[in-house]
Amino acid sequence: MSVRSVYNIYALFYDSLFSGTFNDARKKAISGLSIDDSKKTIEFGIGTGLSLKFFPNNYNLLTGIDLSEKMLGKCAKKAQQYNMNIDLRIMDCENTSFQDDSFDYVLLMYVYSVTQNPHELLKEAFRICKSTGSVVIINHFSNVKSERLNFFEFALSFFENVIGFRSKFSFKEYITDKNLKIDKLLNANIFSITKVVFFKKADNLHVE
Repeated sequence: MSVRSVYNIYALFYDSLFSGTFNDARKKAISGLSIDDSKKTIEFGIGTGLSLKFFPNNYNLLTGIDLSEKMLGKCAKKAQQYNMNIDLRIMDCENTSFQDDSFDYVLLMYVYSVTQNPHELLKEAFRICKSTGSVVIINHFSNVKSERLNFFEFALSFFENVIGFRSKFSFKEYITDKNLKIDKLLNANIFSITKVVFFKKADNLHVE
């Protein structure tokens, strides 16, 4: 089953599953940036727009992209509720149509372990980020402290095509081994199972 198909189904109940405790990371990611009316932000995999309520009031420089038209439909309704004028587009996050250095902030919220080619997603995020800007990743990583998977990560690894994300997603492989220079690393959500990782593009010009 394709990622688009999975998340078109998820759109029916996504908010019930992935709001609540997951919002702690979204709030920390957005509050950790100096977002104002002069800074352009893009969120990869914006989904149903669960992050919208954490942006500054009347902020209208947000672009959101996602493969799922049904998720974006839900997001558009939330944008109306929050009186936000958002540029929403159905688009592959690994291969966007934006020019180099287009955005001050590029947010990858719970999408790094969802995309088919994580390295291509990372490259694209840094490509469209301004040289003075930042890239922020929110994700569960399976082995920040140990190479071993816990029971739930191991069990979920057999159902990746159905659940739409990888439970086995190594911090070493997808962060450390890429020689990414971390600006700030925060724990988030219940039991600190999620990491919020801030990168400055100026410190990571080697990502290509």
